[in-house]
Amino acid sequence: MESAQPARYVPLPVFCSRCGQKQVVHTRARTGAASFAQGGHQEIECLKCNQLFTVLVPDEIIAGPFPATNEIGFSPSVPEKPQSWDKEVGGVTFVFTKSHEGAAFVYSCKCESEHARATSDSSTGFRTDRDLEKLEIEGRPQFLEFIASHLP
Repeated sequence: MESAQPARYVPLPVFCSRCGQKQVVHTRARTGAASFAQGGHQEIECLKCNQLFTVLVPDEIIAGPFPATNEIGFSPSVPEKPQSWDKEVGGVTFVFTKSHEGAAFVYSCKCESEHARATSDSSTGFRTDRDLEKLEIEGRPQFLEFIASHLP
C-alpha cells in the first residue's frame, strides 16, 4: 500500500499595500523551468482591512489549510504561554518576559527590586516578528539602557 504524498507548497509573506498587514500566502512548490510558469501578479484580500491588493508570486496561490508550524516566523518551539525569567544585575532584579501574540513576539523587561534607583519607568518592551533567543533579548540596547537607568 502506497502512502499519499504530502502537498508541496511554499509559504510566502506578503504585506497589504493599503494597511501594511502581514499575511502568508502559499504557492505550489515546483522545480525547474516550469516553476515560474503559473506565477505573476495575483489579487488577494487583506485579512485586516478586507481590501484587494496585488502581489507578485512565483506560482499560483493555493488554498489551505496549512499547519502553523510551516508558516514563516513560526516554529514548533514557539511558546504557547509567556516565558519569563529573572536576571540580577548589581543587586537589582529584572524580570524578562517573552510572549507570542498572533504573528508577533512581545518582549518586556521589568524592574522588581527595592534596591533600584527610582525612575519614572518600571518596565519597557517591544514587538517584532523575530523569535529571539534569551541572550539576544537580554542584550538588546533598549533593555541594556533600561537596566543601566535602574542601577544604584
